Amino acid sequence: MKKMLVLFCALLWVVAAGSPAAADVTGYVANPESNSIDWQNDVTALGGIVNTNVNFDGHPAGVLQDDFYSTSEGVTLAIVPDTSAVVNGQGPGQGNAWAQPVSEGEGVHAASNYLLVEGGSVSLTLTFATPVYGAGLFVIDYFDPWGVAPLTIAAYRQDGSLLASYSAVQYNFQTDKLYFMGVASSDGDIASVVFTAETAATMDLIGIDDIRFAAAEPAEEPEVTADGVLQFFDDAVDDGTLQGSGKFKWLANLRLWLTRKMLSSAVTAVEQGHTRQARSKLDRVYRLCDGKKGSKDFVEGEAVAQLAEMIETLKAGLEDESQSTHAQFKKNHGRDKKSQGHDKKSQEHDKKK
Repeated sequence: MKKMLVLFCALLWVVAAGSPAAADVTGYVANPESNSIDWQNDVTALGGIVNTNVNFDGHPAGVLQDDFYSTSEGVTLAIVPDTSAVVNGQGPGQGNAWAQPVSEGEGVHAASNYLLVEGGSVSLTLTFATPVYGAGLFVIDYFDPWGVAPLTIAAYRQDGSLLASYSAVQYNFQTDKLYFMGVASSDGDIASVVFTAETAATMDLIGIDDIRFAAAEPAEEPEVTADGVLQFFDDAVDDGTLQGSGKFKWLANLRLWLTRKMLSSAVTAVEQGHTRQARSKLDRVYRLCDGKKGSKDFVEGEAVAQLAEMIETLKAGLEDESQSTHAQFKKNHGRDKKSQGHDKKSQEHDKKK
């Protein structure tokens, strides 16, 4: 019995060890005066870049256009029912500012374009072209001190599975005070966020503004170096994604060897600073792997396209360097000529004296 228990515990440990760690998902609803600040600090620490452009300022007045921000910001907005409209002003401006508990939220909404949400059951979905670390929005003039008009914010993965859902605090944010609701995930796997409002019981009108989200910082393209291109060539040959071309094995091997020899010679020219010579040699290697119709490539395989692209990138960098050197030469040459002209004028002036 003891032996079986030990085996069972060991099995549980193995299963647990092999399971991927769950994302750390956090809601930002509980601190009305600092939710947006807390959210921004956390998503920034995760590596997210906060985008504040979905603010309705450029959106024309009238019914919400679902795809207005899809091209510029990669965000699609969909609201149900679709009667909510973008208007301009400080907020809905409903006046019961005394029913307790009252919260100052994050200040009063400054007059600008915002989305006016009619009372009742409303759902706003934010869909991101690329999953994000976090998202949130400001609610204007929310009234629910009695807990009968709930707001929720829920985050979903790309496959539609729920990450987490959070409910609003029960406070009075009238008149036109801001309450931020947000969510963040440490895995950066939030593909959509759904905001819902059930305000029929209070006949409350609310506004939505300044939607924020935090996408991952774009990865920098690695710099293409001469050594890097040659190393890529050798690695591709080793893993079989680059071979010589030709009907016969000896011909294929010869072409592969010749291509590598020419590439190595070009790399040497780059390292020695012989820019013009290096560009010429890189051109010749490129023509052996450019894949263009009618060209006689010496190499073939899955890695050919990337090799050609790396050679082009390396050559472009040398062109920039060459142009910069040429420009500097012209500048210095012009300065020398100007200096010579100045010296000549000085000599003529001395002679007149």
